[in-house]
Amino acid sequence: MEDCLLMEQLKNGAEAAFDQLFRAYYARLCRYACMLGCTAEDAEEIVQDLFARFWTQRNQTDITISIKSYLFTATRNAVFNLFEHRKVQQKYAGEVQYSQSELHDVNPLLVAELQERIQFAINSLSEGRRQVFQLSRNQGLSYQEIADKLNISVKTVENQMGHALKHLREELKDYLPIIIIMGINLFEVFK
Repeated sequence: MEDCLLMEQLKNGAEAAFDQLFRAYYARLCRYACMLGCTAEDAEEIVQDLFARFWTQRNQTDITISIKSYLFTATRNAVFNLFEHRKVQQKYAGEVQYSQSELHDVNPLLVAELQERIQFAINSLSEGRRQVFQLSRNQGLSYQEIADKLNISVKTVENQMGHALKHLREELKDYLPIIIIMGINLFEVFK
């Protein structure tokens, strides 16, 4: 009967009833969470979140068991959820760390192979396209500067670069997944 009265007061927004509930169970719920394996900090956070949620959702909460049982069950579930969440985080962090270290081990070999393939692709460009491409990528010249240097129009430079990049994309298409996964900066490799 006491729980029914307390829930009715809570649903009517009686802060005094909530304060009474908080004082009666806060420390006990924190100790219970610690007994389940939480640190004191995690236990306090879990219980505080539980009470905050309990207050904000008091009108939607229908307790069919005692409030005490409800609070202890909710605390236990929150602790187990925290442990599951941390287990997933650790698993994911381990997988990411493993794959990154794996890539660093292979990286020099792949970069060397990729550099050879890039150089081959650049060398297979026609003389004019290769010259425009190298002036742009190796010397960092703007299209206008390349046009002035080669005595051609800017439009021709744009056209030649477009064809050169299309050719390189086609020649290097088998390496694109590796380039993306490894985060290789192709502009550095082109130098």
